[in-house]
Amino acid sequence: MRRPFGWCRLQVDVAGRHRQEGESGAEGHQLRAVLPVGTREEARRLLEWILPGTPGERMPPPSRARLKTPLRFHYLSWGRNDAFVVTTSGRVARVTDWVPLSKVQSLRWVCGPMQRRLRLATIHVDTAGRNVHAAIRDRDATEACEILAGLIASCRTARRTHGP
Repeated sequence: MRRPFGWCRLQVDVAGRHRQEGESGAEGHQLRAVLPVGTREEARRLLEWILPGTPGERMPPPSRARLKTPLRFHYLSWGRNDAFVVTTSGRVARVTDWVPLSKVQSLRWVCGPMQRRLRLATIHVDTAGRNVHAAIRDRDATEACEILAGLIASCRTARRTHGP
């Protein structure tokens, strides 16, 4: 219902935060909402304040990915810099996940039967916490190998720089 008005929502998932005694799931959901409803410009400024230096440029998938995910194709993109990886996806609503490279716990390269046929692959960026499902979806298989190698090196560097 927010889309016709150009509104969006900004949530932050903090790893290690457990539900407090007597706190319902809805209350926990409210605590994650940094901006429950606002304009894209407000969300962008707030995000820049929370996570300075987020990646600006995003790369779309190859056109053959449209055959696998026609509803999701319009929203698919990803980007990164020295500190963050950002993924965008969604079938009906656009969902963008920003993940600090220093907090990445594992990276997974996945290629299903349809993806193999189309020479595509997906890189999953796993973090602690249940609410962030960042995935660099439906990339060219060769590009996905390069992305994975680059992310492995970037995550190691980010962990050394930021420490435990």
